[in-house]
Amino acid sequence: MNLYEEAAKCLYKIASRKCAKSIETPIVVSLFRDVPMRQILTAANAAAADSSTSCEHYKYLKALLDLLCALGIHLSEVWTYVMKPPPNFSLYISALSAFFVHPSIYIRAETAQVIATFCSNEKISANEDFLNYTPQLLKILPRAMSKTCSPTIGQEDLTFQYSRMDYENKDDMQREYLRLRDYCLRIIRETLPNHFDKLFVVVNDWVMNRCVVNPQQVNSDEWDLMKRFLTAVISGSYQNELLTTLTIRRKYLELFDSIFQCCLNILNSSLSLPIFMNGLLSTLSSFFQIFENFSERILNVLDLLKLILMVNNQNNVDIEITATKRHCIALLLKIVSQFSEQVKPFARNVFDLVSQVSNNVSMMQRANLVHVLASLSNLASSVEEKTNFLRNAIQFDINYIENEPFSSSMENFLNNTGLSFAPDLKAVANQSCPYYLSRLNLKASLTALEGVLNQVEVPCDEQSSANIFNLFFTVLPKFFRFCRCLTAIYMPEYSSKINPIYGLSILEMVPSERQTLVSSIALEPETNGADLKKFDEFEVGQFSNGYGSQEVSMSRIITSCPPQYSNTIIPLVTRLAFHLQKRLVEQWSLIKQTQTIDEYEPNEEELIAESTMSLLTRECSYFIVNFILGESFSLKNARKDVPLPITLISRKLMENENARLNIIGLLAKLITCPDSQAVVKCLPAVTVIVHEYFSTFNEQISVDLLVHSIRSLQMFCNDELATGPILILIYDVYSYLRPKYPALLEVIRQVPTCLPENISAFDQRIMSMVEPEDAKNTDKIKKDLIRKVLTSTKSRLQYRKASSETNGDEELKEME
Repeated sequence: MNLYEEAAKCLYKIASRKCAKSIETPIVVSLFRDVPMRQILTAANAAAADSSTSCEHYKYLKALLDLLCALGIHLSEVWTYVMKPPPNFSLYISALSAFFVHPSIYIRAETAQVIATFCSNEKISANEDFLNYTPQLLKILPRAMSKTCSPTIGQEDLTFQYSRMDYENKDDMQREYLRLRDYCLRIIRETLPNHFDKLFVVVNDWVMNRCVVNPQQVNSDEWDLMKRFLTAVISGSYQNELLTTLTIRRKYLELFDSIFQCCLNILNSSLSLPIFMNGLLSTLSSFFQIFENFSERILNVLDLLKLILMVNNQNNVDIEITATKRHCIALLLKIVSQFSEQVKPFARNVFDLVSQVSNNVSMMQRANLVHVLASLSNLASSVEEKTNFLRNAIQFDINYIENEPFSSSMENFLNNTGLSFAPDLKAVANQSCPYYLSRLNLKASLTALEGVLNQVEVPCDEQSSANIFNLFFTVLPKFFRFCRCLTAIYMPEYSSKINPIYGLSILEMVPSERQTLVSSIALEPETNGADLKKFDEFEVGQFSNGYGSQEVSMSRIITSCPPQYSNTIIPLVTRLAFHLQKRLVEQWSLIKQTQTIDEYEPNEEELIAESTMSLLTRECSYFIVNFILGESFSLKNARKDVPLPITLISRKLMENENARLNIIGLLAKLITCPDSQAVVKCLPAVTVIVHEYFSTFNEQISVDLLVHSIRSLQMFCNDELATGPILILIYDVYSYLRPKYPALLEVIRQVPTCLPENISAFDQRIMSMVEPEDAKNTDKIKKDLIRKVLTSTKSRLQYRKASSETNGDEELKEME
């Protein structure tokens, strides 16, 4: 069996090898011919028959799958060079359909990547063979998205059986599953414009024949994946106005009414909340966009949420009821914040609902209701009305923070939180422990005020914003004292005073936080750096403690500073940007030291250290983008034909040479950090700085920025989200700065294996432009030009892991 596996791996290398298109195309097409394709599929079928019981057969099956997937990805790249679809393409798609519902998460994830690539390819997605299979692929999509991918519960062990062979722990399996799910959601987005009718059939069938008929048979995983499926289809259709005709909107309304009536029937026929009520509410919320046309349904939802929030749950003994109430409050906030125009006529109903249920929810839920009131205040007709409304909503929490006993000293903090005393286990069990209640009160008040700050839309004029700021002015010193206490508790003189029953583990991350760090792959995570707790491994704790508090407190001071006071914060910005450069380089270097061995498997602590650094790097990226482009900037909404706006405060600070040099230096370090999400986020900021301030760049800055841009491409050449923007950045840096600094040509020449004739042609084209703006090149042309210049380097690095930069660093050392 090992011999067969090695043979499959050899074919994989042939199928995925990068070379000239005239050489690649015949290789790809030849593997689609009758003999090789049928032999590969026959072998895959035989291996699949015994793969669940034999590890060797399963490894052989995966090797064959890798071959087929590499063949598909490569085919999508050379399709334009193929005069007609390759032979057996229909047979190949049929095999993909079978793999797409295989119990193995790995096999489904790899297959989903190929299908998503085909769907995004304009010519392949219009191919007749592919179109014939598209309805079948979309029909099985929900099943493919599931963790078990099994129509019956008795077979779900197969998925876990394969997972035991694939992954060392649940975190690895979860990461793979999230990758699978993301590819499936991408398939929905790509097929939505041309196959909406087929996706709607899937939505309608699941809602009418499963969700409202047998909700008790739907497990938590199915609720979650169908929530995402429904949201992707419905929100995507609303973004494309051609899809959401009045007929479709009325069909959405019918589905919404069916789910709503199902919830109502269950509440009227049951004395308690069933565990699947959360799933029904999630499904119902997927259809909230109908409020745009049928706003009267908001009243129905408010009545439903009120019924649930009024359910009795003495001392929160039933955790399911508590969770459902928490969900209801989140939905209430979603309605008020996202559908503000539609909810205006019902503002009084929302206020009455909050008032009536506030005594029937937990303390933390009551704090979350304050968030609803804060969002509701945005509907006020005047600043005075808004300020008075907010004052009444937060007065209790402001008074509590003003008089709290925690932050006056570290001794008071330890004593009032109860950390220095042995806990009364009986009182803790009964939720009557005074220290527990004290901590809960503090947490609730801080949560309420945090929500107000997040939800309230502050007017732009100085006088109006001052009125709202004054509501919080008296408690600002308390917030700084809390920060001081939370920082000091990690110092030995104070951590030693924590009662041994708690131990120092109380300062560490809880398991759920660790899992979130290890498995999180969201593009724009909602987790904030301030939420992370300190730990000592790799000194990342010190970095988190120092950087996290600086990012949260200082970034707001910097981004919110009025332009007329810019001179006040110049020293702060200069030192902070320099400090962040230094810390990013040091901490990533420290983590990289453990990854020098090719087959090295990191342990959990090392994974957490890397995940924490990734998260903090993204926070740094978000800060610098908010500072330069503003907090309202969104890459998705940015128009290519309109220059990106720069905030007034960043314009003021960029006039100072020291601040400008350190900001540019920080951006250069960010685009070469080993976290693609942080890189993608900050690339627009780098681009706009180059466009606006290239005339102020000296030669050293210009060379450094080009070197870092090329290094970034080498690091992320396999990341399709990052590669395009990086190629455009390299073009912009070179075209704006090369006429002034010939050294940039030498940088390109020193990139190993680049062809001199390509470099010369590119440089002549750039130098022939009078001004950079004279070249009306589209982004596609820019990317193609840079690809041609760096063809050889990119080819060598094409299949290198995105996270591995060892060889790239060696090449860059020659340039530096």
